[in-house]
Amino acid sequence: MPEEPEESLGPAVVVLVSEDFFRNRICTTLNAVGHDAVVLAVGDDIADFQERILQATSLGLVIDLEEEDFDALAVLPALLNDSRSDDWAFMAFCSHEREELIAGAATLGVEVVPRSTFASNLVRLLQGFSAQEDNK
Repeated sequence: MPEEPEESLGPAVVVLVSEDFFRNRICTTLNAVGHDAVVLAVGDDIADFQERILQATSLGLVIDLEEEDFDALAVLPALLNDSRSDDWAFMAFCSHEREELIAGAATLGVEVVPRSTFASNLVRLLQGFSAQEDNK
């Protein structure tokens, strides 16, 4: 018997989180609330990385500001200032103790959720992408 085609999920959300445990939880939760998750490898060229993010057909992105693979505060301005992301939601998280990251993101206009709050409210927070899609 031929295999049934997998049901396509709703619009994607870019996930910029390299920590395996957290990335897997986010992707699984996005799938559970009806969205595909797009995970992109950084590579050597940050401009190419930013362009690949912007080319994704997406509702927005989830970013770990404490990311070790790249400087999140250096990547965000190009994403925020590009017209392709005008309708995107930006969801950032980090430890509540990383005041410089929280302040830097706030300067860019990105609200930051403390890591503990993000983890404990993951489903509700990621359902926000569905609400955003409904408002279009």
